Amino acid sequence: MAGRLVARRRRRRQRRTDPVLRRRAAYQGNRRCYRQRDSKQHRQLLWPAVRSGRVRLQCGQPDQLNSPLALAKPDAWVQQNGGTAIAAPQTGGFATGPATVTGTNGSAIANIREIIRVQGQQTYSFSDYVLATSNATVFPGGSIQTDDPGNTEFAWVFNTNTGAIVRGTWGAGNPVSLSAVRAGPWWKITMTFNAPAGSNNAQVFIDPPTSSAAGVRSQQASYLSATHYCPALAIVKASASAS
Repeated sequence: MAGRLVARRRRRRQRRTDPVLRRRAAYQGNRRCYRQRDSKQHRQLLWPAVRSGRVRLQCGQPDQLNSPLALAKPDAWVQQNGGTAIAAPQTGGFATGPATVTGTNGSAIANIREIIRVQGQQTYSFSDYVLATSNATVFPGGSIQTDDPGNTEFAWVFNTNTGAIVRGTWGAGNPVSLSAVRAGPWWKITMTFNAPAGSNNAQVFIDPPTSSAAGVRSQQASYLSATHYCPALAIVKASASAS
């Protein structure tokens, strides 16, 4: 009994002093935040980022998108109008999930796209991690277009140098809010919007760099790219005071 007690105390001291064991204990205590929804890839735990001491990014939970960690898979995210995506392993501390979205022909409407179900008159929060830059002159963006009678499109453009996010001028929808916060080498952007009445489905677009800092989309040079990680869409629940 005494020997087991001494061994237990020794292990506790080691956990307090060993930085790797401390990170592992913190990770295990919060592991539910790092599990993804369904596929084997989504269930992968993001231990490499924790072990390296880099920033922890929480992939959206719950996520209305089908494949947040499969941006580079054309059967999950359709690549169209010259838009492509390739896996960007080990980017920003993650071995699985980041993808570089590129406009191979400079088209203003290049993108990758996923179709999802939505509910009309429901408020949603869309988020995406975008890798920061220091000297970009053209910027990535995206949009969510619902299938309501007006095919309303809520668009955003993000300045990866400064963290400024603006409404994309090609979208007629008015987001409730647009924001961005720094997360290590990434920016986390968030767009909140109200799905119009009559909406049942939505197209989620992620664009390569095609826009100015003012949100204007136009033809660009070929092969401009930006790196994204774990786009997410969540229903915004009404606050308790709203009732």
